[in-house]
Amino acid sequence: MDKVVGNVENWLVDILKGIGVFFVHPLFYFFLLLTVVMGYRRVKKERSFFHVRIFDTISETKLMLTAGLFAGLVISLLTIGVGFVLPVGGVVLIAAVTLVLGLTFRLRLLSPAYVMGLVILLSMILPEWQTGHAIVDVLIAELEIIHPTTLSGLLALLLIAEGFLIMKDGSRISTPRLETSKRGRMIGSHLSNLLWMLPVFILLPGAPVTSVFPWWPLLSVGQQSFALCLLPFGIGFFQKTRGSLPKGAIVYTGKRVMALGMFMAILAVTTYWLPMMSIAVALLAMIGRELLTIQQRVQDDDHHYFSRRDQGLVILGIIPKSPAEKMALQVGEFITKVNGSQVKSVEEFYYALQKNAAFVKLEVVDHNGELRLVQRALYDGEHHELGMLFVQDEKVGKVEQVG
Repeated sequence: MDKVVGNVENWLVDILKGIGVFFVHPLFYFFLLLTVVMGYRRVKKERSFFHVRIFDTISETKLMLTAGLFAGLVISLLTIGVGFVLPVGGVVLIAAVTLVLGLTFRLRLLSPAYVMGLVILLSMILPEWQTGHAIVDVLIAELEIIHPTTLSGLLALLLIAEGFLIMKDGSRISTPRLETSKRGRMIGSHLSNLLWMLPVFILLPGAPVTSVFPWWPLLSVGQQSFALCLLPFGIGFFQKTRGSLPKGAIVYTGKRVMALGMFMAILAVTTYWLPMMSIAVALLAMIGRELLTIQQRVQDDDHHYFSRRDQGLVILGIIPKSPAEKMALQVGEFITKVNGSQVKSVEEFYYALQKNAAFVKLEVVDHNGELRLVQRALYDGEHHELGMLFVQDEKVGKVEQVG
């Protein structure tokens, strides 16, 4: 009994040490820096277009730190259960590819399709090279012992996780923008530019790890020893939506990404018997993810949802914690009347709103085309514009040109 308790304690200590590695991993701090920069840029754009901040500056950082926890836990259980083992050289390669793609500040390039696809291809090419630096050459040599199923399986699992996260949280920080169409008309769009961090437990071979890092804790399983390490995997997402409601368009993208990930999972299984199939997994994942992006852009160009309409004012954005949010108004709904007056422009909306400073009554057409009445008392200190954002009739700030 004492021996069992001792083994459990040792396992817990090793797990805690493995978690500690997570907080000294360079990517952890790189992701923090990346999301802070993203938040600063977003707020700057919001103030330029609407003279108000919509989401907090650290909204992307908070989402990055929390939204990927469940997905990371599931992937950890699967990778450890299946027995995926990744040497330090593989970990370093994944981190290097992630860092290089992340420095472009184009978050869509941090899709697992691109990151892990490049890692698979580089793991086959790099072992042929010699740099002359002992540590670097050791790390490169370790790439040869990675089983193709490990990298292909990680690609598939992370791609499925990407689809899940897009469906679940892809529209959570969808920020409105103002643009000028090709015909010179003012239109609105929504931009989702997000990064999720997945903490994933990975098994590393014990002996090679301790030969380079003697301090690394080891986990014994039978006659073999492994280093249990918690690593940060980043998943980026970018989508601009102007032809439909952002939430529906983003959920649709997530479903297609998840379907692509499931297809990659089937191909990843075949790499166990046909290792060279990992090349097909890498190429098909990258090509497939790029085609999904192109298809979404082409379909989105067919229509401008957030533009002036004869039937009323379309809501482009809702400021969090504003009267509009408390009245359960939604992005994409139409305001047809304010305090009994029909409105078709932002000026008419403000004029009708000023008729009664203590109370507001709105007639709203919802996403199903049904009319509903929304009314609420207004209190001192509440936003005089109710917290709704519309497509302005005139140019506001620096407006982007739609290409």
